[in-house]
Amino acid sequence: MRILASDDVVVVSQESLADSDPSAVIESNVSFVNALRGEHLRQEEISRNAWLSYYADYYLRQVENGGFSQFLYNSKRAEPGMTFVRQGLDAIGARRHLVLLKEGESLADSLGSRIRKFFSSGYFGKNTERDRLDAITESFYRLNETENIEQLNAAWLKSNPKLLAVPRAAMREQVELRARALPDRGQREAVARANEHVWMKNIRAVCAAADQELLRLNAGSGYMHEGKTVFAHHFSTDKGHHFMIEVDGQSMLFDGTTKQRILALPSISDS
Repeated sequence: MRILASDDVVVVSQESLADSDPSAVIESNVSFVNALRGEHLRQEEISRNAWLSYYADYYLRQVENGGFSQFLYNSKRAEPGMTFVRQGLDAIGARRHLVLLKEGESLADSLGSRIRKFFSSGYFGKNTERDRLDAITESFYRLNETENIEQLNAAWLKSNPKLLAVPRAAMREQVELRARALPDRGQREAVARANEHVWMKNIRAVCAAADQELLRLNAGSGYMHEGKTVFAHHFSTDKGHHFMIEVDGQSMLFDGTTKQRILALPSISDS
């Protein structure tokens, strides 16, 4: 097994592999990749096969959460993410979805300079570019009924020749094995914390105040708070799905299932 390389194995838990729910093995791979990212491994130091599944799932979750326009808005069509999405859909056998994605990209190209306006504008409220891009969303849902990305992704992962299934309790050990092998681990950690987005610092702060361990970030979404739509950062902790909103100088932590507010802290500012 060669670690810190694109031909590394895909690591998932044995429990997820045995689960009849197709999302289990996908989420196990996503969690492992996010844990490696949390230890500051670079894209080329993580299994390419793991990335292909990861980005196929990212595309699915973004469109399901807020439509094709949200996928473009959150991804900003940045590389290498877009290439991994295309290659991921192709690898798992979602070829018609790949064709539809390319149609969506052509639609975005047809907007010309307005696509840059869309990326820099607020997503919610009146947004002509968003509404035009969401013409792809209805086609996506119809296609997914016959070419289901989640089922194809799970089947591809389970049959992958580079798959390594370990007990869930041993997953962290596999992460640490790779993190310890980084020759400049301390330097990477220091640079990452210094350059971290302020919203990420606020997520860490509310998780620490709630005595929860942050495990991974999930797709963001709109959330109605006191009559206004605000952006919600969704994430998973050792106590399940949660989200945070930032309103009036406060970072508020909510339970993702019950929508009950757990706590609020003064937000860390950019200054």
